[in-house]
Amino acid sequence: MDVSNAPSLDGPAALRFFETSGHNLLSAARAAGVRHHIALSIVGVDGLLASAYFRAKKIQETLIEASGTPFTILRSTQFFEFISAAVQDGTAHEIPISPALVQPIAGDDVADMLADAVFSDPFNAALEIAGPEQFRLDEIAGKIATAYEDGRRVVADIDARYFGAVLGKRSLLPGPDARISALRFDDWVRDSLQPGWAKTLAS
Repeated sequence: MDVSNAPSLDGPAALRFFETSGHNLLSAARAAGVRHHIALSIVGVDGLLASAYFRAKKIQETLIEASGTPFTILRSTQFFEFISAAVQDGTAHEIPISPALVQPIAGDDVADMLADAVFSDPFNAALEIAGPEQFRLDEIAGKIATAYEDGRRVVADIDARYFGAVLGKRSLLPGPDARISALRFDDWVRDSLQPGWAKTLAS
């Protein structure tokens, strides 16, 4: 199971990482007789190739598909936890973020779906997974900022970059066949505000 990510999201660094790690992992998998290669990727990767990071993720997928090893690629929508981390960015007074639609998912639900893939037959294609609700990205960022008592203003900016790419309204949404998780955003926020969580997310 490959859930690795580049230590730097800078385009050239991400490209080097996924090309190198992809070749190394797949070569080791063939030598070990691995019967099911599972990898985590991102919903929308095909339409965001203007971003070097998304090109790097697409290269990872292409290497897996061409490897000859049975595989399943799980393309996930944005994690609630990732959006929470993104809210930490911005200026001292504003958080500029795209108003694109998103259907975010809890990291724990992603882990459960990856575990399900381990005990399933290889799909030999990409499967999409997503949360149960749609939001505008700026809307959910505002909800997270409010929950954590961040007084900065969230600004909807259609030119705000997402890993270097400009988003269309539906760039980050899954297709109709996506597997939908159970945990809703309000429940995730409630759980996240338990003692110790805010400190963990900030660290």
